[in-house]
Amino acid sequence: MIDFSLPFAKRSLESGDRRADIAGFAWRLGLCVLMALGLRAATFGNPNLFVDEAFYFAAGIDMTHGALPYVDIWDRKPFGHFALYGLIAAISRDPIAYQITATFFAGYTAFVIWEMARDHSGQRAGCRAAILYLFALPMFGGYGGQSPVFYNALVASCAWIVFRQSQRPERPRAAWSLILAMGLGGLALTIKQTVVFEISALGAWAAWKSYSCTGNLKPTLRMMAVWIAVGAAPTLAIAAYYWLSGHWSEFWQAMVLSNLSKSYDASSAIFGGTIMAILISPLAIMAIVALRQARQSDMKRFILIWLGAAALGVLSVPNLHLHYALPMLVPLALASAPVLARPIMGSVGLVTVMTISFAIHSPLDFARTERTISAMERLAQTIRAHDGGRPILIFDGPPMLYHMSGHRSPTPLAFPPHLSHGAEINVSHLDTEAELRRVLALRPGVIVDVPSFRHKPPNARTAELIETYTSRYCRVVGSQLVSDRTVDFVVRIHGDCAP
Repeated sequence: MIDFSLPFAKRSLESGDRRADIAGFAWRLGLCVLMALGLRAATFGNPNLFVDEAFYFAAGIDMTHGALPYVDIWDRKPFGHFALYGLIAAISRDPIAYQITATFFAGYTAFVIWEMARDHSGQRAGCRAAILYLFALPMFGGYGGQSPVFYNALVASCAWIVFRQSQRPERPRAAWSLILAMGLGGLALTIKQTVVFEISALGAWAAWKSYSCTGNLKPTLRMMAVWIAVGAAPTLAIAAYYWLSGHWSEFWQAMVLSNLSKSYDASSAIFGGTIMAILISPLAIMAIVALRQARQSDMKRFILIWLGAAALGVLSVPNLHLHYALPMLVPLALASAPVLARPIMGSVGLVTVMTISFAIHSPLDFARTERTISAMERLAQTIRAHDGGRPILIFDGPPMLYHMSGHRSPTPLAFPPHLSHGAEINVSHLDTEAELRRVLALRPGVIVDVPSFRHKPPNARTAELIETYTSRYCRVVGSQLVSDRTVDFVVRIHGDCAP
């Protein structure tokens, strides 16, 4: 394995050579971003890379037209995730915009891992830990804009600041740095609720180190109060907006009640958890070996606490989809650094992860993206030719077809599983069947579906309504084989629906 260490990248804080230190930071950050670009370039421009992120980008486009999350377009993700995609869509409505943004976030997160790992395990370990993270992301669906790709960067930055400043909490600037860290954690919380476990653990660590240093409980409690206020401020500000705008009920339903009312399939969770455990085992083995052999230190305790909090966040959601494991990759890569520093064992572990990653998601498969773009353009053209100038409904299929065909969703339930998936029945503030009946009463000119139902078990009542409508008023005017990054499926267009 090549050692990417360069003379100007050596630590220079002790020698006071700040210019070389900044140059080292820039070099390592640039290398991480370049590696991320190389691993993700084959996905750029794919409008159906993964149904979740395709929907959020479509929602971001809707937000540029004035749509308000939870009211005009519904999902249970926090507002920050919508806002992030809305900002990206305001710059460009080409999917490559969010994919490049996610690439920079992934590269930056790898850079933070490198910096943290090199402090306790050396330059080689830091470099390899960064590479490990970038190659592990695609193994768990993190090759695009899944929410952890974004908030991992914020949580990792928070952890980096917390650990460094908590080593000398008596320094005047440490207090302000820790406030900044909790602010970053608060922003991460607006992207995914489960981040609360990691941020709470990092805050508890900072508080414990402060108390250990001073032996005085009162200033520690005062600092904790400030951290909690700063971390909660973004979420409280968003909640206040929805309260003052008269949409509190929609916000509360999305943030709290929908998660309690959603049904979960135990067999799917067990299957997903098994696959997750198999794929994460190479990283877990390296982390366990490294942690068992490491002497007791602050870094070891810090990693164990962080990793435990990340795992708790994964287990807090009954469903175990692969991408739920993405937050664990940062502390796992950091924990694995001492093993990765070893010439033989580190190389074997890293090559194993790289091989699995290539098998699941080839970074050289440009043809798949090109086929998907062509298929989506043909579907959009078919919709435009047969919509009769009326609304369309995507009951199941790629969400970006709305915008590619020049349409907007006729319902806030624009994420297809909210209409077609049995687990999503009545989880929003809308009655699912009643909302579909309202949309069908508008007499849409095109209905888009997937004959095989990707989201199982399907919603039997809404599926029956769609079958009745399409058989009575429409005809099949086209179909295309469409790919996301891992699966091929047929998308069917029912068009020329009688008004």
